[in-house]
Amino acid sequence: MDLLQNLSEEDQLIFLKYYNYQDTPSEIAKELTMDVTQVYNHLSRGRKKIKELFDPDV
Repeated sequence: MDLLQNLSEEDQLIFLKYYNYQDTPSEIAKELTMDVTQVYNHLSRGRKKIKELFDPDV
């Protein structure tokens, strides 16, 4: 099961850049013209959604 498919396209892109390409949140924010805080929020929201897929009681 490809877990990233359960995320929005923007969250998928941020996850790929952060976890696969090892980009920093600052680099991602600059490239996607968003605030660093937004990048952290996308990562946090995505991790939460993936955790819920494994354990719906989370």
